[in-house]
Amino acid sequence: MQDKRKDLIEIYIQRWRNKDFAAVLELLDPNAIYFDMPEQTSVNFDELPDYLSDDMEVESSLHKEISGIKVINEDHAFLTYSLHKAPNSLPVMEGTELLEFRDGKILSITDNYTFFDNEDNQEETKLATMKKLGLTLDDLGGINDNILALISDPNNFTDPGFTLQKLANHSAISRNKLSFVLNQHIGTTFFELLNQQRILWICKSLGSMPSSQSILDIAYEAGFNSSSSFYKAFKKETGLTPKEYLQNQDI
Repeated sequence: MQDKRKDLIEIYIQRWRNKDFAAVLELLDPNAIYFDMPEQTSVNFDELPDYLSDDMEVESSLHKEISGIKVINEDHAFLTYSLHKAPNSLPVMEGTELLEFRDGKILSITDNYTFFDNEDNQEETKLATMKKLGLTLDDLGGINDNILALISDPNNFTDPGFTLQKLANHSAISRNKLSFVLNQHIGTTFFELLNQQRILWICKSLGSMPSSQSILDIAYEAGFNSSSSFYKAFKKETGLTPKEYLQNQDI
């Protein structure tokens, strides 16, 4: 069974290297989901053709190296990889993919990666990626303003299900272009920016909070769907717990 899983992974790698996203899709279960951990978002099977096409276009100027394949069991395997500007050069990105299998198909891909800002190639890589995405320097400011306007709209950020894909739908800009502007131009991720807006709205709402309402009630109204995600985001943005923040407001 492990040999069959490894063979499937090898085919997956080869098809990705060939930039044949239609052939990659043939290896996936119809209910397959791609999880982008740094962006904290997911892409379902119907959205994957556009996503893979954009992603392969971006990677076409880079050299992809597979550094390891580990089959954990019949349902899971790890794939480690790196992206380079040229063979044997320093990596511009390193990552791992956790592959989940079902009935001989790939059911899910969980991608976790890190970019490296090597000073010698950071700007060159950025410009090359912009070219692949069809972006100009003039585009960045407009997309930046579009992102901020949409995320600051209460109709959007108070939606617990507001995702990068919904932002793409509202803006008519591809996910990959949005991610590039968020990461490389604004210097953040989609969910960090979204949570910043939610926390800002919560802090403004606390002054008029009725005694019958708790701060968690306001957090849920702001779009958070769990207390743990709210407390973590609040502490990150304010440096205080909600209780400490309220105590400071009473001084």
